[in-house]
Amino acid sequence: MASPEGLSVVIDLEVPHMDRTEIERFYGDLLFALGEHAQKGGTAVGAAAVAKRVARGYGLASVDRLPLPRLTRAERDELTDRTYRG
Repeated sequence: MASPEGLSVVIDLEVPHMDRTEIERFYGDLLFALGEHAQKGGTAVGAAAVAKRVARGYGLASVDRLPLPRLTRAERDELTDRTYRG
């Protein structure tokens, strides 16, 4: 995965209660759920909610501790203005 600066980032996940097979299954389920979300015209913020739902299904503790990313009202208004201005 590339970072915004174009640097390569490698993440080595260790999830104590999940073995490699479960992590692979989680990733597959996540991609499937994100694909369904995209087919419905979902947003990036909505994709974060999808990821949280899938992670909750796997019992990841951080799901309830970490908030979803949200746009501020000003960011939403700016995005709306750019979308409709063309």
